[in-house]
Amino acid sequence: MTKFYSIIIFWMFIVLISKSAEIPDNFFKALGQVESNQNPKAIGDNGKSIGIFQIQKICWLDATNFNKTIGGKYENCFGIEYSKKIVKAYLNRYCSRAIENNDFETMARIWNGGPFGHRKESTKYLKV
Repeated sequence: MTKFYSIIIFWMFIVLISKSAEIPDNFFKALGQVESNQNPKAIGDNGKSIGIFQIQKICWLDATNFNKTIGGKYENCFGIEYSKKIVKAYLNRYCSRAIENNDFETMARIWNGGPFGHRKESTKYLKV
């Protein structure tokens, strides 16, 4: 499974070429493809992850505590626009510099591996 995620993260890094400081739509499209095959109703990780971006409750709590304007409840993560707010808040909390620098690899690795995901061997992409 690690090789699969590594290849997908590499693909995301190559595909994403936006120059803005915002998280580009292409990042969300790639993330949705990797996490759920673009299925906003997906449930994964034995029920621990939900929605298009496979958000776990601990991640949702982290994001909503960081950006209290999001509000809502965990079940709102089945909605695409709400889920984008969660991803944005989480990545802004843990890798705002990567967002500013369009460092999509770091963003993807942190989303996949948590706040220190960019340091984990398991989130590295494979050169093929």
